[in-house]
Amino acid sequence: MSPQLHRAIARLSKAPEGNKPVTLGIGEPFTTTLGIALMFAFILALPIILFELYGFLLPAFNPEQQRIANSLILAIPLLFVAGVTFGYFVVLPSALRFFQNFNSGEFNVLVQANQYYHFAAVTLLAMGLVFQVPVAMLAATRAGVVTPAQLRHNRRYAILACGAVAAFLPGDAITLLLETVPLYLLFEASLLLATIIERREKRRTGEAHLR
Repeated sequence: MSPQLHRAIARLSKAPEGNKPVTLGIGEPFTTTLGIALMFAFILALPIILFELYGFLLPAFNPEQQRIANSLILAIPLLFVAGVTFGYFVVLPSALRFFQNFNSGEFNVLVQANQYYHFAAVTLLAMGLVFQVPVAMLAATRAGVVTPAQLRHNRRYAILACGAVAAFLPGDAITLLLETVPLYLLFEASLLLATIIERREKRRTGEAHLR
């Protein structure tokens, strides 16, 4: 092989590796990197954004509503981080494995970088938001919209709702189970906490009447 041919081959781009997503356009590596960096920066910053947003809106509430909101505001970023972590380690690997292997015998599966990272970002964001269910439940019970007794009575509908949310998220049957169980455990933990808070409020009210 001539030296000129060797030099020409050396100037060529590397062959795509099987363990990396592919790009199809000349500028796609740059635009994909920039876009995905912005998306994941938003996800990482969202707990702080939510905290600051609630802090900005809090003075508009009356004192009772502020007392309720103060007890919930710290849970919002913590639950969001827990949801993103759960999505990254449990939901996302199962979903990717399911979609990449689905009917793969009939296709040459090439994962495009832009779609791959967009799918990952949307999945993590969805799990972070889904994990806000306890905050919504506690807010509803503290505001008097529903009572813990009503939630206990309609527990079967909560199971169906958790299954429906898990079914809406990507994945196979195993992923569905892995998503449904934590969501239902979140519901039960929220119900237990709401019950404890309700009992404490009743005890305080009773003591105030005795005085």
